[in-house]
Amino acid sequence: DIKASISGSIDNLNLKSLDAEMPGVASLQAQGVFKFITNKLRRDISCKMNAQLYNTNFLSSITGNKPGKSFTIPNGISLNGIFNMNKNDCYVDASMNQDAGKIKLKANYNIISKAYKADLDIDNVQLHNFLPQDSIYDCTLQLKATGKGSDLYSKYTDMNLELNLIKLSYKKYIADNSHIEVSLHNHQAIMKLSSKNELINMTSDIQATINRKEWLGNVSLNIWDADLRKLGIVNDDLNKHFVFALDASAEPHRTTVDMHSDDMEISMESKQQIQTLVSQCSSYAATLIKQIKEKKVNQAKLKTVAIIKHYIADGPDRK
Repeated sequence: DIKASISGSIDNLNLKSLDAEMPGVASLQAQGVFKFITNKLRRDISCKMNAQLYNTNFLSSITGNKPGKSFTIPNGISLNGIFNMNKNDCYVDASMNQDAGKIKLKANYNIISKAYKADLDIDNVQLHNFLPQDSIYDCTLQLKATGKGSDLYSKYTDMNLELNLIKLSYKKYIADNSHIEVSLHNHQAIMKLSSKNELINMTSDIQATINRKEWLGNVSLNIWDADLRKLGIVNDDLNKHFVFALDASAEPHRTTVDMHSDDMEISMESKQQIQTLVSQCSSYAATLIKQIKEKKVNQAKLKTVAIIKHYIADGPDRK
């Protein structure tokens, strides 16, 4: 059932009301004014919308994804939002409610300059309602992003992103106190990551120069304490928590990687660029993991997998 009241001309269109309803399934209400929509110098659009999804089972016939599978759109969703566009400037203020959870988004975007600003707040959203086969539950986080452009290789692209994970329930555990900062300016990228909770205590810093020819930079990762059983990586209850450190450097003609854990140390060096080394390391890592599972590390065989200098020590062989 659809009802609409529209007046005006193509250059001044007034959508007084739009009401659409599928009884017991969904409903939609919208209003708006659309002026000079084909003229980018005079364009002026303002509209608002409200929608409710009461029963989403009908979507399974459209998407082919049956309820209870890997991804599900739950019942009881309400959507509210406004959209404004003046010349080339766009603005969105939208929210979604599902049970006790709420998602709010405020964003600005300029079509010509590609400058943007966005604030996303997720408050107590039950992710298990959307991902019923995963053991993740209520989530609260804040995301702020500002920038200009989308081409990572362009010197004119700027980006600043900040993510605060306030709470995420995983199985019977709580992952909180996690923070990510990402920036990109004139090919220079920086990322800082920190997390300290009952699952993991870690920090990471990345500084990189990004261009189409090569990626150069430094990576530092320190896992001070990680419970691999709680994280679902291993099934056995280990006597000690996992500790790991990684330091890597990519220079124009030299790449080095140093990794340290409780009972293993790995150092690698190559005269190749990072892109080539990463490709070789995939085969190297697969061979090394296979040897570790067999509890016998054959360094002579590893040297045939990738053109790198490496040193491995484990257990009593560590210096």
